[in-house]
Amino acid sequence: EKDAVYVCTCNHEEFEKYVKEKRNCPCRKLSSKENVKRWKKMLDKSKNGFKQGEAVLRFKSFGGMKDPNPAMRDFPLVRINETKHPLQGKKYRVWPLMNLAVAVDDIEMKMTHVIRAKEHRDNEKRQRMIYKILGKEKKFPWTRFLGRWKFKDMELSSTKFTQDIKQGKYSGWDDPQLPTVTSLKKQGYKPEAFWKFAEQIGFSESDKVMDKKEFFTLLDNFNR
Repeated sequence: EKDAVYVCTCNHEEFEKYVKEKRNCPCRKLSSKENVKRWKKMLDKSKNGFKQGEAVLRFKSFGGMKDPNPAMRDFPLVRINETKHPLQGKKYRVWPLMNLAVAVDDIEMKMTHVIRAKEHRDNEKRQRMIYKILGKEKKFPWTRFLGRWKFKDMELSSTKFTQDIKQGKYSGWDDPQLPTVTSLKKQGYKPEAFWKFAEQIGFSESDKVMDKKEFFTLLDNFNR
């Protein structure tokens, strides 16, 4: 009804070409009536509905396809995913993508402050546009960004942990050799220690490097 979205049936390669050339996708000029028709076809579980990968709901970005930031050019909001959901099973086939889900969740939960990694700057801009279209712009949360912390000599990959646990290198996720939450909790570290650690390092968008010894020395001091 607000003419803020459209159902796009271009394949990924086609749309990427439009993004690169700063040209509108042909689907962008569809009427609201046609978009509603396509939307119903996305929801349709019968053989008459769109198949997974055949259609996606896109936001009509304020800067259009000529926006200087390619990430802002008619980004996707919703897609078809027929993979069995761990909780909902096959009940739904159309799912919101992160920016729509986060914007709606933040609105419904009346979020006032958001702290996120600095690589989410573009997502913050996308969510701000969604808020504006929904008439919630004045309620957009206070947002700040943080840089990354890199640990020089401490493995933090959950994929690697899973492999090592399966191979018997560690007894489980709470193995004292692992820096997991369950392991640190078992070792006696309290939530307050991490809060104090966060307060100590403060807000900064600069990336930082720290070694394992320094991290645990600070943590131990705050865990007393």
